[in-house]
Amino acid sequence: MLLTGREQEGLAELRKAISLVGRYETASVISSVVAPLQDFLTYPLLLPPPAATAVAAAVAECQQYLPDAADS
Repeated sequence: MLLTGREQEGLAELRKAISLVGRYETASVISSVVAPLQDFLTYPLLLPPPAATAVAAAVAECQQYLPDAADS
């Protein structure tokens, strides 16, 4: 959904998926989800603007569940 620009629907599904992940597995699982999404944003012309906005929103959502780099 995110790659087609359906941001709200994609974020809703992402949140559902995150809620199913065990507390102690969250950082590991989210890291594996966010890395490929960040790859899409590395090349700005790869995605049309609505999809890029949706992917950026998903990355921001995921980063809320990851420890800050300063914490590690």
